[in-house]
Amino acid sequence: MGAVTTGGLDTTELAGRLAPHLQALRPGAAVRRLERLPAGLSGITCVAELDNAADLDRIIVKVAVAGVPPTKNRDVLRQARMIELLRAWGRVPVPSVLFTDAGTPPHVPPLYATEFVTGESTEPLDDEQVPDLPGHPELRQRYLHAAAVLGTLHTMPLDHSVTTASAGPAESPGDELGKWARVFAAVPEDLRGGAARCEELLRQRIPDTGPVAVLHGDYRLGNTICRGGAVAAVIDWEIWSLGDARCDLAWLLHLSDSSSPTARRTLAGVPTRAEMITAYTSARGVEVHGLGWFDALVLYKRAAATALIVKHNRRSPAPDARKERAAEVIEPLLDAAAQALTESE
Repeated sequence: MGAVTTGGLDTTELAGRLAPHLQALRPGAAVRRLERLPAGLSGITCVAELDNAADLDRIIVKVAVAGVPPTKNRDVLRQARMIELLRAWGRVPVPSVLFTDAGTPPHVPPLYATEFVTGESTEPLDDEQVPDLPGHPELRQRYLHAAAVLGTLHTMPLDHSVTTASAGPAESPGDELGKWARVFAAVPEDLRGGAARCEELLRQRIPDTGPVAVLHGDYRLGNTICRGGAVAAVIDWEIWSLGDARCDLAWLLHLSDSSSPTARRTLAGVPTRAEMITAYTSARGVEVHGLGWFDALVLYKRAAATALIVKHNRRSPAPDARKERAAEVIEPLLDAAAQALTESE
């Protein structure tokens, strides 16, 4: 294949790194084409089209960013370890890891490759580019299955292999709040809205940590690949961690709520909150209590993440007007969080 540079990625160099691994998998296999995908925020994700690879006509390659240490969410090999553990456990659908390459970071970043899982990956309430979704006959089943898969994930045994792969202690609800408070402290004043008041209300009501579970960290329908009415694979494990399972569940419920300030449309067929919780608890085998604080935390987190996106957009040589307009939802999100906390008293 010819040399192509896409978003700082030299595809010829990457194809050269993939070559020996492909030969080990399928002798004679070679990369025909590499395309960068708009997936993940802390690494580069590509689809590699292959020649002479029998059943492996395409694979997914995840590469850490070159030039910076591959730590925390940039540690792609940590992501691969969790996917391998889940695959071995066999109860949560994930792609199979085909190979890993440690590289010589930071200049030659680590990478891993997985099988290409066919299906659809969309965020229905946020993806205005998928016009057929309002009449999608399987939308309801996808949401409910995603909730059940999350409930199953939260039953994964925390054995030595999992705790070792986590490379850090379990995070408490207070830790999660602190993470997003630091984000707000680092954005311009005009992007903070009522963040200080909301943070104070959250800190006054921090709950005790519930049973620790493996958390995906950004669990939503857009981070799954679906076929028909079922989740075929859970993807994007960049920020997995150990922590209170209600953090994951509240995030999924928020991204499934068409009344949220960030939802761009309403859709027929989306299950109710109660139905999503029932699907989750049925799979997990335990009831969930005390979700209110986590619902508010999610709104605060979404506001902080939006503020960070706007901040980075403003620093771009070519700012995106749509990303700047996203600032309009920060204050409504914070207001909704504060209201949820005060109404729960």
